[in-house]
Amino acid sequence: MQTDSTVPMHTFLHRWAVFVALRRYPERARRLDELEHAVAATDNVEDARRASARIGVLLDQAYREVAA
Repeated sequence: MQTDSTVPMHTFLHRWAVFVALRRYPERARRLDELEHAVAATDNVEDARRASARIGVLLDQAYREVAA
């Protein structure tokens, strides 16, 4: 077992960067919260899928920003 690996730290930093990118802009953060609540509150699978797909778009934007 290798205990001096930096992989966990790099993973954490990447996830943190995505988290920050998602919340950097108030409108995007508000929209993400709305969509997360919509997924949690609905009993309709199609509505949940649509909201989840929109969350995916926001995540893609954040990942692209982090990669830039």
